Formats: sequence, C-alpha cells, structure tokens
Amino acid sequence: MAKFSSMLSEFGLYQNVNIPTHSSGHTLDLVISDIPVSSVNATNYLTSDHYSICFTLPTVNQGSP
Repeated sequence: MAKFSSMLSEFGLYQNVNIPTHSSGHTLDLVISDIPVSSVNATNYLTSDHYSICFTLPTVNQGSP
C-alpha cells in the first residue's frame, strides 16, 4: 500500500476512502481524485459484499459570467 500511496502522491492524487468498503471489513473500493473529498460514507444498500460509497466534492466558485 505504501508504493501505491507514493505513486498517487507523485501525480498529485488523493485516495479518499479510509473506511471499510467490503463486508469482510477491508477497504477494497477507492475514490481517487486530484482534490480531497469530504463526507465519505460506505453503506450496504444492496445485496452485494461491496458497499456503496457516497462522498461530497467541494464546489469551486468560478465567479460571475
């Protein structure tokens, strides 16, 4: 995992999921972006062994048109 995290960092990317995303308690599903996200949640809505991941992206005010 350290090599993977290092590679992401080299490209200015973040791995935003730090909670279990699988019914066995492991983090298998990732959200990778070039900005940090907030409010990451993993919930078992479906009949799958992988949880649904919901997250919030920050908004950027680009000014008036």
